[in-house]
Amino acid sequence: MYTSDENIKKLDKFTAKELKKMREQISQLSKEGSIEIFKIIRQNDEKYSENNNGILFDMTKLSDKTLQIINNFLIYNKENQKKLDLEESHRETLKNDIE
Repeated sequence: MYTSDENIKKLDKFTAKELKKMREQISQLSKEGSIEIFKIIRQNDEKYSENNNGILFDMTKLSDKTLQIINNFLIYNKENQKKLDLEESHRETLKNDIE
């Protein structure tokens, strides 16, 4: 999946631009995706806070390893969404052909 050691690329520092892009992608995730991000943060013993608005964390304070796992998840999630959209499009085409 996206958390195995073979999927963790060489850990380099993430730029502010990359962190901003990741933050935007995280904000667009489904509830399930957001829960997965939280699991990654908890599994890597990162600091976070919780309030009525949800789970809050400072991306600049996350370890490079955690950021890379989150980035890998975002890539994995995006690829899966593309596959699902394509499959849904094929189903819709088949449905229209049958009717």
